[in-house]
Amino acid sequence: MTIAKIAGHAAIRMKKKVALISTDTARIGGHQQLARLGELLGIPKYTCADVSTLKDLVAGLDLVIPTADELAGFVVPLETLI
Repeated sequence: MTIAKIAGHAAIRMKKKVALISTDTARIGGHQQLARLGELLGIPKYTCADVSTLKDLVAGLDLVIPTADELAGFVVPLETLI
């Protein structure tokens, strides 16, 4: 999973505060797979379904990597969410 590789690189090598945030609430097993990857990399993983929850989750992070089919592979700088 490319997103987990980007998150792992940012967290481990670049010492950034990173979180994996899933906005995909429909796909079966997607949350579990991402949660396991986050656990292995020591990166927190969250699920949210609305913008207000997303804004709360990104507070204090250096990098946010949203994971939904339409957003997969894009790294979103916090400045675009605040």
